[in-house]
Amino acid sequence: MLFVIKIHLNIIIILIYILLFSHLVNAQNQRGGKLNIIILDQSTHEGIDNVNIKLMGKNIGTVTMVNGFGSLLVDSFPAKLSISHISYIHREMIINKPFHDTLKMLLNPKVNTLDEIVVSTESIDCIVPSNFIVIDFSICDNTIYALGSYTNNLYSYKVLVLNSFLEHQNTIELIDINLPESLFCDCLNNCHVLSKIAAYQIVNSDSIWETCCEYDINDFHSIMDDCLLKTSNHLIFKHITNDGFSQAYYGIDLSSNEKHYFVQTNDFDKQKSMQEELNFLAKNPGALRMEFAVRFEKEFMFKPRKDALMRFGDTIFHFNFKNGMISYYSELELNKIGETRIDDKLLSSIWNDDVFFDKANQKSYVVFKDRLFEINTLTGQIVPRNAIKYSAKQIINGGYIYYLQRIKNPFRNYTTIIRERIQ
Repeated sequence: MLFVIKIHLNIIIILIYILLFSHLVNAQNQRGGKLNIIILDQSTHEGIDNVNIKLMGKNIGTVTMVNGFGSLLVDSFPAKLSISHISYIHREMIINKPFHDTLKMLLNPKVNTLDEIVVSTESIDCIVPSNFIVIDFSICDNTIYALGSYTNNLYSYKVLVLNSFLEHQNTIELIDINLPESLFCDCLNNCHVLSKIAAYQIVNSDSIWETCCEYDINDFHSIMDDCLLKTSNHLIFKHITNDGFSQAYYGIDLSSNEKHYFVQTNDFDKQKSMQEELNFLAKNPGALRMEFAVRFEKEFMFKPRKDALMRFGDTIFHFNFKNGMISYYSELELNKIGETRIDDKLLSSIWNDDVFFDKANQKSYVVFKDRLFEINTLTGQIVPRNAIKYSAKQIINGGYIYYLQRIKNPFRNYTTIIRERIQ
């Protein structure tokens, strides 16, 4: 998998060099200069801080100060600017020539309304044939992959490929893969079939779907488990140490290969409390066997909180589970541009649970008391959605929640994939 990542990096680096070279050629005939900009609220005409101003097509940008003022060097005109802020509607503007005065721009605030709850009796689908027994499934770049076998040949493993409309695209025969166990979607939106000993990438070339590129399973996990997502100029990784009580996130610049840490959190107080409890148990053994008591303390009472990170548009969202905050980072510079507090109802209850991200619709969710709640990433408030059944795996994509469900009937029991529309 390392080889595949290097190929992607080399292609991206080459493309960036080509873009830079073409712009340098144009600049020989067009004069550049310094561009001063002030960004104001359309309603209040007050300056807006932390506005991202990017020169489109180039790795050049700036962030406005408290008074809404910012400046950047433009090497040639016309120049196309991208103006974005987490709480305002995105704007793009073409500047045809240098401005000697400060350029004033007005932004309209976003009206962040959550969808109305609509109950439909046709909102639940079984997405694979009833005679196909599912082992695992994954969704990569809006393509659905289902690993399993048909009832008439349980040991002939296949991957069914469907699009977001549930239309069958292909069936991949896993002839050379011994006992496939699961599917894995990597940070570059590639899907892999995993066995106990190896990982195989699913590729599509000229409508031919197949598996290739066998990797040792340990080498695969050591690289791909920590790679979270790709931005326009970074690969983002997580770094977990101290048994999960210390978490950090860093980006590797695709052009320079430099590493930049931009989020670092820890929960050493909780780790210290756990160690004190374990020391007490060692001196005062109870009725439970020691290994069960230790496991209970580590996996339930003092389980490390898991932070979460996701990119929506040109903003990276960091869910800080210890402090109950959502922080916003610019994808260009990986610098913090704002934050909001999560609804207090979550902080004392499910804040250890996973956050589910709908990449297609740019929304985030949590499960609380057997119900799915949508998190408003601008205000931190939560809105109830669907009732949730327990499942070994759940994925949210395109306004639907997909999950594994065990079906029991008089003839046979089997596992399938259910798709349910989020209300």
